Amino acid sequence: MENSIKNIKISDHQIAISYIGQAGFIIRYRAFYISTDPYLSYYVDEHCSNDDTLWIRNYPPPITPEERDFINVIICTHAHYDHMDPDTIARIFKMNKKVKYITPHPAVVQLIVIGIFRKL
Repeated sequence: MENSIKNIKISDHQIAISYIGQAGFIIRYRAFYISTDPYLSYYVDEHCSNDDTLWIRNYPPPITPEERDFINVIICTHAHYDHMDPDTIARIFKMNKKVKYITPHPAVVQLIVIGIFRKL
């Protein structure tokens, strides 16, 4: 899927938007890539299910975090695990230390827990 995202033909004045599941998109403007609410694992199924609630992902992730090493910015709208998935974010960070993160202030704590930011 990475190549299909990077090879979409657009002019210098257009953007391309690719759906990556859940609330996630990759937005491309020229050679700049923004990813929103990446959920590319089974974290919710594996860590949030309990006796009362069973979470089951409806379909496999369409792209792996390792295929997103070209992303410039990740926007997480809030710290729910299906919008700010610790597995996905940690794996992208491992491949791409230059990626920047945009989150609401309360969600920064989650980035610290994942190991992306240090407490100041």
